[in-house]
Amino acid sequence: MNGLVASYYRVDPDAGALQAGDVVVKRPGAQDGALVRAEPAALADAGAALGIVMTPAPPGGFALVALWGLVPYERTNLVRS
Repeated sequence: MNGLVASYYRVDPDAGALQAGDVVVKRPGAQDGALVRAEPAALADAGAALGIVMTPAPPGGFALVALWGLVPYERTNLVRS
């Protein structure tokens, strides 16, 4: 697999900015599908992560989110071995 499927999602205007590599969920109970960082409480409420942020975005802005595929390690901020 060498592709990536991604889409733009709105960042919750009441949440913090998202950075490349952040794992995100749809804000629990939100009808507008706004995203928040997948911190423990939000992840528990959502049940599963939506994807990984590819482009940074401010609150209320739009972030490009990888939904599936090969995400370059540079985006995940993980150490390469």
